[in-house]
Amino acid sequence: MSLTREIEKKYGLIFIENSSENLCFITKNSELRNEFKQFFTQTDVNFFIKSFNTHKIELPKTVELFWAMVLKGRLMK
Repeated sequence: MSLTREIEKKYGLIFIENSSENLCFITKNSELRNEFKQFFTQTDVNFFIKSFNTHKIELPKTVELFWAMVLKGRLMK
């Protein structure tokens, strides 16, 4: 199973393949609290993967931790 499908299944989020479509603030609003997010993009997945220091990638227990790891990857240089 792909990582995006695992994220969808575990957290009940919907993967949006083409985030360039007009989705209002759903995927672009940085002020939207994590508990209200229903969608994720490939960019989110890339930042999630970037947050790991090892090659072993494991999904965290909660969706809140998933979003925290996405933010961590986004802030890494």
